[in-house]
Amino acid sequence: MTTRILLLGLGFWGRNWYSVINHSPDADVVGVAAAPSDLSSLGLGSGSGPRTYTDYREAIDTTDAEAALIVLPTALHIDAATRALARGLHVLSEKPLAGSLDEARRLRDESRRYPSQVYMVNQNYRWRTHTQTMRRAIERGEIGDPFGLHLEFRQPEFLVGDRAGLDMPMIQDMSIHHFDLIRYLLGANGARVTARSFRPPWSQYQGQPASEVIVELDNGLVVGYSGTWAARGRYTLWDGDITITGPRGCLRLDASNSVRLFRDEGPDGGEWTGTAPSDAEGQVLEPLPLGLDDLDYSLSLFLTSVRNGTAPATSVDDNFHSFAMVAAALESARTGRPVVVDK
Repeated sequence: MTTRILLLGLGFWGRNWYSVINHSPDADVVGVAAAPSDLSSLGLGSGSGPRTYTDYREAIDTTDAEAALIVLPTALHIDAATRALARGLHVLSEKPLAGSLDEARRLRDESRRYPSQVYMVNQNYRWRTHTQTMRRAIERGEIGDPFGLHLEFRQPEFLVGDRAGLDMPMIQDMSIHHFDLIRYLLGANGARVTARSFRPPWSQYQGQPASEVIVELDNGLVVGYSGTWAARGRYTLWDGDITITGPRGCLRLDASNSVRLFRDEGPDGGEWTGTAPSDAEGQVLEPLPLGLDDLDYSLSLFLTSVRNGTAPATSVDDNFHSFAMVAAALESARTGRPVVVDK
């Protein structure tokens, strides 16, 4: 039996989600709310296909869907989600969860009023082959207990939507992915964040798209995070270059899209036996695919939670911890002071 879904938004990611749902054997798009031009560009609203709306509020109020997928501008997430929950719908929302920490708290608290309804935030970077490969290597103890992680993100400007006008587009729009990956890979939440943000003179953003961040986790680990959304020359994956270090070596993800293990077996004759700088290869670990692309897997997790009445891994309660790290980084970058992460 398929789950009936109301899709709210047909922007860049809304179109991707429309395709993902249409290819799923377990879900049907029964309604779409979007601007008339976005609807007509996909041939919607011509009498066949899902019911169409130009007002997301009307769509929520009149739909016969079981779930709402929110891909609206971030400023509308809180209104759309609270309306959908009150209407009895399960909710799958794109990130970021909300526009502010106060809104995120309100959404978390609101979701707790409806314990029988699933509220999941999409964090699809978790469900990529290289992420799963790194997590499996950590769980197997390949490097021992992780002691440190460094993530470097480098991509040129991506001016789709409202990003060009954001104060700190890197932190506000991109860092949620990376903070969630840090939490997922190290199994800990943020405790304190110190951040600086700046603007390269050539940047096409009005605001500051580059940041240097130190994240202290609640298990005592310290993470280094640097990113620029105005990169020139060398780019990373969207996930970033990630290095996780433990007493037996390190794991490395780079733009080759492979996870590499560099072993360090310990002192030999007074010197460590780690990999020489000239050896850039390391041991390429066998990939651990999930059988579906990341968005397809996110949808599958959501549908499974809806059917079974179970909380998804990226529930609103879980995702609040990732969002709170973003909020702390923004406050720190604006004030120049370390900020304690909200719980």
